[in-house]
Amino acid sequence: MYVENTDLEPMSIIKQDDIEVYLRTVCYDQKINKLMSKFLARLKWLPLHARFEVWNETVESFCRVKENNIHRQEKLLEKIHAKGTAIIPSD
Repeated sequence: MYVENTDLEPMSIIKQDDIEVYLRTVCYDQKINKLMSKFLARLKWLPLHARFEVWNETVESFCRVKENNIHRQEKLLEKIHAKGTAIIPSD
């Protein structure tokens, strides 16, 4: 630490060599763990990578269910109409 009066004791016991060693160690650790960090980041989002396809499949499934329900309702209406015309003849 810079002081104008050189007779004073330094305010910190951290030396420049300590900082250099720390930075070298941190940079080395980050370099070593970079691939693992990328892998973990991708792994975190893995369940969501196909969300558009899942959404499309869900919409298609709902459309199929809706079409089936409409078809079943039309059949039911035809049955009701057939029974009604059998009971009450239209002349």
